[in-house]
Amino acid sequence: GNINNPETLYARGPDQVREEVYRCLDAGVQIIAPECAIPLATKLENLLEIPKAVKSWHSNQAIVS
Repeated sequence: GNINNPETLYARGPDQVREEVYRCLDAGVQIIAPECAIPLATKLENLLEIPKAVKSWHSNQAIVS
């Protein structure tokens, strides 16, 4: 995976998750996922933000293209 578990998913909010997803996609990463072993206390909102951010990024790319 490429979304940091302890620093981003566990300790931060959805906005930071979205930023990290965008950075990965901008760098050409084609599969976006959390690292293995997601902390049990990770906020559900942060996990749900991953697919939302991927869809949003792709929508923005379609508009730009």
